[in-house]
Amino acid sequence: MAEVVIALLSPIATYIGKRIVEKIKKKNEQKEIKIDVNNPDYNGTANHWVTNLFERINEQKDKELQYAYIGDNLETSIEKDKDVSTLKMHIPKVDQDAMNELMRNKQWATQNDPIHGNAVFNFAIPQVAYAQMADDTQQIKYKDFSSIPLNGKYMFTAKLQAPDYEKKDPGDFYKKSGIFEIPVYLEQPTTEYEVYPVTPPVPKIPDYAIQTKILKDQSQSLKTSDEVFVFCPFCGTRMLRSSNLKFCSVCGKDIGTHINF
Repeated sequence: MAEVVIALLSPIATYIGKRIVEKIKKKNEQKEIKIDVNNPDYNGTANHWVTNLFERINEQKDKELQYAYIGDNLETSIEKDKDVSTLKMHIPKVDQDAMNELMRNKQWATQNDPIHGNAVFNFAIPQVAYAQMADDTQQIKYKDFSSIPLNGKYMFTAKLQAPDYEKKDPGDFYKKSGIFEIPVYLEQPTTEYEVYPVTPPVPKIPDYAIQTKILKDQSQSLKTSDEVFVFCPFCGTRMLRSSNLKFCSVCGKDIGTHINF
């Protein structure tokens, strides 16, 4: 069993409603928006901002509230066998209805890379968050989802079968103590393969974004220094430091021989 960690990075979500944004008449009022991440129950940093905030204030134009959540490291383990690998993720208090919605909308998938000969397994963990300003509270939404997916990715050095996650129930995977177990089947049985966690690119967050620390577990620390990250020597992508990280998550090149883990 290989113990690994992978950072949880949400895409930039757009809050569809405009009532809260319409209340912002000057730059300082953006700080009055409060972000509350209800679940899952782990630490992170919530960022929110109004697109083109300064132009909007000057021109009195309505803009949407943007939102990104940088989640804490997720402890996982991988059990490998000749025809299946089981990914085990500790996700306390996940919203199973939101997870089901992500799975139905193909936020979970596999992709066999014909260039590098690797298979990549993608997964998304739902999150339920709210924006509040004065007495106005509304749920933040991402496209048509009722929650915001926190994205992760694993790279396999063997081809995978294409699963039908949209036909599954989250209860099939969710176990006691908040452990989520996902079987990933290989296309052909083999013992000669490896599994590496990779970190998706960090969302581009403007300097004027408001940051809120989400601390559900006070015993954990939020590590944000560059010491926990490595940089791809080919394209410069920043990735979570790990002894199992061998390939760049963006350009796909082998970085194991270039970086001292």
